[in-house]
Amino acid sequence: MKKTLNFFEKIWFIITNPNKFFDAIKKEKGILKAFVYFLIISVLIKGLWRVPKTEISKYPLILQNLANTPYLGAWTLYLPIQIIGIFIVVWILHYIASLFGSKETYSSTFKVMVYVGTPHALLGWIFPGLFAIWSIVLNIIGFKRIHKLSTKGAVGVLVIGFIIAILITFVIMKVLGA
Repeated sequence: MKKTLNFFEKIWFIITNPNKFFDAIKKEKGILKAFVYFLIISVLIKGLWRVPKTEISKYPLILQNLANTPYLGAWTLYLPIQIIGIFIVVWILHYIASLFGSKETYSSTFKVMVYVGTPHALLGWIFPGLFAIWSIVLNIIGFKRIHKLSTKGAVGVLVIGFIIAILITFVIMKVLGA
């Protein structure tokens, strides 16, 4: 495999050959490329794939779910919240990975978390459960290959991260009165 992957190669290899993909992104320095990738995928998902409600009845039921995307006003809040959220999630998971023995950098965790969401983000509207599970598998592969964790360690990072996410969600809901 060549030294670096372009945008479309990243999409292809994270879905079809994650081991080679993670070997290739080890060579990326910092988080800039991963962050730009994250922004492009985020804008594609919430901006370009939106189907106008007046046309939605012409599409199969599976595509009608796209009509539920937020309107422009809510979408403009979505991107900044998602940007802040990814940095917080990565920080939490990076800390947990270090508890399991990882010596890798924050940027390594950032790259894993940005890229593993690709299949679910791009194809999850077709088969949500399938691509959500594939993204979890990719998380495990990513933490194993990039952070050099055992399978148990990689699963532990995700389970503890999930528990923390649930606790934070409950706290936020309680504060907001939801």
